[in-house]
Amino acid sequence: MTEIRKIGHDRSGMPAELWDFVLKELPAADLRSCFSLSRLLHYLARPLVFTHITIHAGIPTWKTSFNEDCRAANIQLMRRRKLRNTEVLQRIADDTQIARIVERMTVRVHRHNEGTTFDLGVDMLSSKFKSLQVLALEGNHQNNSHDVEEQLRTWIGNAPRTLLHLSVSEYHIVWNTLPRVLSKLHELSLYDPPRLSEFGIVLGSCSQLRTLNIYTNSSVCEAEFHAVLSGAAPDSLPHLTSFRFVCGDDDDAFIQDQGPLTAFIQNKKGMRRVELQLTAAFIGIDDYTRFVDILAGLPQLEIVGLRLRGDSTFTHEHLRLLDERLPLRVSALLLVWDFPDSDVPVRNWTAMLEKRHLLGYLHVLDITSMLLDLRDSLLKAHPPALQLVGWGTRLDWLQRDSPIDEAVYGAPWKDTTVAFRTVEDFGYEDWEWLLRSHLYSY
Repeated sequence: MTEIRKIGHDRSGMPAELWDFVLKELPAADLRSCFSLSRLLHYLARPLVFTHITIHAGIPTWKTSFNEDCRAANIQLMRRRKLRNTEVLQRIADDTQIARIVERMTVRVHRHNEGTTFDLGVDMLSSKFKSLQVLALEGNHQNNSHDVEEQLRTWIGNAPRTLLHLSVSEYHIVWNTLPRVLSKLHELSLYDPPRLSEFGIVLGSCSQLRTLNIYTNSSVCEAEFHAVLSGAAPDSLPHLTSFRFVCGDDDDAFIQDQGPLTAFIQNKKGMRRVELQLTAAFIGIDDYTRFVDILAGLPQLEIVGLRLRGDSTFTHEHLRLLDERLPLRVSALLLVWDFPDSDVPVRNWTAMLEKRHLLGYLHVLDITSMLLDLRDSLLKAHPPALQLVGWGTRLDWLQRDSPIDEAVYGAPWKDTTVAFRTVEDFGYEDWEWLLRSHLYSY
């Protein structure tokens, strides 16, 4: 408040504390307009605008079109974004005080960029961030500048001691990251790293890690990951409470032998979030049982994501085993459904879900199309805490005027909201985390 007194008061005479409250409720575009209104509003708006910087290079795949008019409009949008990106980063580079405000830096490079690539190397800009806590360098970098990997390496190498969350796509650089950076991390996300054979570096260096997310399309991921886990110390990653391992849609990437991964996970008794998509189809009911047994060995588990894939019919026995192992305390559940047939009525699914009284968010990604569509049934019978239902790319809030009124779905989320979803959209970081590896917009 001392600095605010030096700046002076707004002409309206309203106290700075009230202006601060008002500004926090404004959308980003309106916040930026405050810079030119008064010194006080400029001072109050600056940290709200620059605390989290998000850079989008190109456009997401769902906005692409073969229509020439749409393509021309998309190109103009990408060029405007590139200009805005340059202006924002240059403003940060020119003002040390702004750079010190930035706590989160997210760069998302989309596949469709029509030559509007993004250059990360802005006069060693990365060295100016002294309060950075989150650095996310995500997306498709294949069409970016030839030295982008070196630029990414520079950004990570210049990371301050405040950095706690690191997310990187496609490159080897994480294996060469300085130990001083790895040793402080609380969260690490690796999207399609070229190889997992050096994953032991993470196990040995990230002693403070709470969350680990791995997304891979590698055809040798099983052999590499098993080799690393077989040599890992039993007490590696002692603080891990959140783990994701997702094999991509490429059928060459899969883990058939669950044993080493199961042992690694079940050794972490404090685990409260798990997502597993191992892609390989279950070989009979015994293989399926071993998979869902992972859940039963985690007493703190609350957030669950599973890919259930089989070559035959999903039976009552499959559902019974899932019901026995899935914790009653689960508050968010994602099911990637990939069975060719099912003899389980929808009412049996909703009955199983109703037992989970704390379940607030349910999302089904149905690979087989329509075999596990629970949306209508959930309006009639659902867990008392259920608030959000997702099916495919659609998300809807469940609404009731009173506890005794029939539930209805609100307006579905906009495509842009789904593609660029944030924790604020969900209201819970756990829910955003659960969908983070899905519905990619790159």
